[in-house]
Amino acid sequence: MLLDGRVALVTGGGGDLGRAYSLGLAAEGARVVVSDLDISRAERVALEVSATGATGIPWECDVTDAAAVDGMIDGVVSEFGRLDVLCNHAGVTGNAAVVDMTEDEWDRVIDINLKGAFLVARAGVRQMRLQDSGSVIFTVSGLGIRGRAGGAHYAASKGGMIGLLRSLTAELHGTGIRVNGVSPGPTDTAMSREWRSQEDQAERLASGAVGAPEDIVGTVVFLASDLSNHITGQVILKDYWG
Repeated sequence: MLLDGRVALVTGGGGDLGRAYSLGLAAEGARVVVSDLDISRAERVALEVSATGATGIPWECDVTDAAAVDGMIDGVVSEFGRLDVLCNHAGVTGNAAVVDMTEDEWDRVIDINLKGAFLVARAGVRQMRLQDSGSVIFTVSGLGIRGRAGGAHYAASKGGMIGLLRSLTAELHGTGIRVNGVSPGPTDTAMSREWRSQEDQAERLASGAVGAPEDIVGTVVFLASDLSNHITGQVILKDYWG
């Protein structure tokens, strides 16, 4: 198996994509820590992982809390001795025009998506530097490049994540740590259904324009494994125009 014996952490692991990531990494032999702000969601996915015969452990964490994030990484290392794969995935969205958006709406999305990604990457990479190895995978979005009416906060957070991961790549040049991003494109998740109408979502699903969370798993496994040892600082866009 491609990830036999490796240790993977998936933040936002209780959601639709996080669940797919967790199960996909476990299917390739990884021991998976499923992290989520909602521990019940993390526990549900961890149980699914364990039911396959793999190791799945739930972890409650608020990614906007630096102490909680540091404690999570320390806990993973205490349990398994290392951290090999970090899926920096936790995130939220919203739907409000810039002229109508409140500061609280803006801060919530930026804090969770961008600040959270920074805190998780900082703590995870500190451990990976001790190992001289590791793969960090950010979940970004094509919306971070082209924007979305009603989603400026989300687009700004994802654009910021692309800048963050590429800057981190430059800082880790010459180490054994790789940093990449995957953009799932239009995917049928609870998050995407928050801002698309039921009619629009149904039409996109019927046309094949919207994929399933499982469609992204192969890319995540590829970036986590030795198959991508020569790849860093890249953003793999499933569908730029989605």
